[in-house]
Amino acid sequence: MGYLILSLLAVLAAPAWAADDGDFWYLQTSVYTRHFNPDPEHNNHQDLLGLEYNRADGVLAGGATFRNSFSQRSNYAYLGKRFDSDSY
Repeated sequence: MGYLILSLLAVLAAPAWAADDGDFWYLQTSVYTRHFNPDPEHNNHQDLLGLEYNRADGVLAGGATFRNSFSQRSNYAYLGKRFDSDSY
């Protein structure tokens, strides 16, 4: 269900990617993960899918779904503020 919602949001947001007002979308995924301390029980295919919307004023909102190291589904939604710096 999480993939369906994030995919739908990506399709609906597609026209906004072309906007030139400083807002942008960030889509991320992970097809493979290598653990620092490998264990045969660890899941190395997290199926991560995340979508984040960033406004020009620094406000951002997003969500992600993935399977953790033990293949348990995890879902996150967040809201925050980005502070840009000229020194980095």
